[in-house]
Amino acid sequence: MNYGKSSKIKILSLLLVLMIVSSSSLISTSAKGYDELKIGIIGDQTGSYDLNGSYKIMSNGVSVLQNYKPDMIIHTGDLIESSLPEDTVKQNYNEAAAILNKSGVPWYITPGDHDVNPPQYKQNSPDHSREKLFQSLYKNQNPLVKNNLYYSFDKKKYHFISLYSFDHLHVDPRWGNVFLSHIDDAQYKWLKNDLEANKNKSGIIVFLHHPMWYNWSSWSRIHQLLRAYSVKAVIAGHFHYSQDEGMIDGIRYMVIGSTGGTIKNTSANSGGIQQVALMSVKNKTVTLDSIDLNTHTKAKMNTRFTMDRIQALDVVLGNLWNFESLNNVYLKGDKLVNSPDSSEPAKLSLKNIGNPLDLPTNISISLRSDSPSIKLVTEKFADDIPKASQSANGTCTLEPSYRVFSSNTSTVNVNGDPSLSALWEGTLGIEGALPPVGSKIYLDISMTFKSDDGELRKVQKTVLTTLKAVPVESK
Repeated sequence: MNYGKSSKIKILSLLLVLMIVSSSSLISTSAKGYDELKIGIIGDQTGSYDLNGSYKIMSNGVSVLQNYKPDMIIHTGDLIESSLPEDTVKQNYNEAAAILNKSGVPWYITPGDHDVNPPQYKQNSPDHSREKLFQSLYKNQNPLVKNNLYYSFDKKKYHFISLYSFDHLHVDPRWGNVFLSHIDDAQYKWLKNDLEANKNKSGIIVFLHHPMWYNWSSWSRIHQLLRAYSVKAVIAGHFHYSQDEGMIDGIRYMVIGSTGGTIKNTSANSGGIQQVALMSVKNKTVTLDSIDLNTHTKAKMNTRFTMDRIQALDVVLGNLWNFESLNNVYLKGDKLVNSPDSSEPAKLSLKNIGNPLDLPTNISISLRSDSPSIKLVTEKFADDIPKASQSANGTCTLEPSYRVFSSNTSTVNVNGDPSLSALWEGTLGIEGALPPVGSKIYLDISMTFKSDDGELRKVQKTVLTTLKAVPVESK
């Protein structure tokens, strides 16, 4: 058939339009059906032993994630308290699984320490009874864990690997014997074979409970293996606060905070929030947003630099665990004293505290009591703190490493020289009616520093002592 020039141009134009439409359709289908994946991420529920309260928060987290229409949910572990009686563990697991099932999408969990550790503490414990219990419960949901608690699966064009952090029970990559926190040869061999079998996937995502890279000497061989394949991200939980490690050899390392578990007593921008996360994988690019469950808005993922410093402040404030035993207060007649045989006014003091950071840190101390007649009469900071660093409202600035012998993210050792005076000391008195025996006397303590991004970060702790009666024989 003979077509004229005009007809040929029309036919070519039509073919070009069809090609463009077809190409656009294929691109759209590929992006929507294969290359775009939304993953909801849920963190820990444990630490407080109030699992009913934790599960209510997790339920809220599931509802929030449903609004984003995820394709699946990853749980980073610590769903139950394995130290509880076995029947209670089973009941709690079933309750938690029912909440996760309400998401309407598949969910996958990597076991946490509270899921598998036996009730009796022993590093590298040989007691695997609770590990087997968790496996028996979870395999009904996920048959992939029938033989091992590490497993892998595909979603669209992506491959997911759930590593098991507990080849050695009751160990941790950040405290205790950290060298025990490593992946054994059997799991390593399985991982290597699994990565090789899935090397042509669009991307590989790894998740586990412990951020095992905190013990780099043990994690190094895992990282070298992951970087040899198309691994895009490694996600962990356990710390009960979120942080973004950034890219290491092209792999994004991230920690997800609590979804019902205990959280630090800090400002919201310092990890003091309950949260879930939403991860998007598209065109081989991974993005992750933390979502504050109080405000239902996106929360900033802090850097490791910031969160390690916050952790160190939390540890040093934790050194005040024995505050009451070191600060006894008695009601003797119409006076407050530190011991039954004393006539001197009672004092409260803070000694086992310092600044573990490499940055100047402000400390603020204030007294409150459930008895309005207990007052702070005088207060003072240690003589070696410059007056220019102090203010009249119980606040001063501590220079980097002030009074600290050693510090890291699990232990802060304060200079224990007995000749050192207390960092802070306050004298108590009574103003008005006598306070009743049993009154609570609180010290609210906060430590703040300015992080690399210019934001002010705050870590807080409240310590207390109880007003006691002088024993009869001492009167």
